[in-house]
Amino acid sequence: MILNSIGNVWAFLLCFASCEVLTTHFSKADVSISGTLVEEQQKRSSLDCMRHCFKQKESCDAARFDKGSKVCQLISLLGNQTQWLPSDGVWKINKVPTGPTCDVGWVSSGYACFLVVTSPMTLDAARNNCESFGAKLASISDANENQFVIDLLTAESVYEYVWIGGSDVLYEGTWAWDDGEAFDFDFFLPGQPDGGTQNYMVIDGSSYYSYYSSYYQQFGWRDLGATGSYMSLCKSG
Repeated sequence: MILNSIGNVWAFLLCFASCEVLTTHFSKADVSISGTLVEEQQKRSSLDCMRHCFKQKESCDAARFDKGSKVCQLISLLGNQTQWLPSDGVWKINKVPTGPTCDVGWVSSGYACFLVVTSPMTLDAARNNCESFGAKLASISDANENQFVIDLLTAESVYEYVWIGGSDVLYEGTWAWDDGEAFDFDFFLPGQPDGGTQNYMVIDGSSYYSYYSSYYQQFGWRDLGATGSYMSLCKSG
């Protein structure tokens, strides 16, 4: 009973952090629409499907998620190869000409704003600091966003640990993002995460090189405990 309650609360918090993607960026199609199916793939939820469409908004005009099959369909309104009815549950993206307007000091990735906080803080302090801006410790959802973050940290000459918003504190080995983004991508260093009581995530800005495998990686992720004080990365949007 307690575990179920914790799960329900966690699900509510994830939705509270993520559901704005539906209400802000999409509106439900109330008439039939015609277009072209440009992509189909499995997603965990309608939120994940909508986020996937929004990140590809140059080619995606609408999205449909089938709860039974977990199939996410991305739709372009160019052409008329297929017709979707209102009962099909299609959400149309509310197109905007540019990315989000970011406050001074924040940097836009095109769909979110990032802030590098160079003052070292504990994990709790870093979280509270991001939340004071209406943001969260950053999630990194795919390889493109990861490269954006690497370029940002490089431009800021950050070559040490940086808190981001990943943790497996609820279920060991099951990683989740503070902002509710689906954890579909990772950039862990070799041998990471190594578990135990190290349930939180940093980007390691130092250079990693394995003499055994001649493997080089910078800005990889590692798990740590919550007590250290490091730089942090906030994300809004």
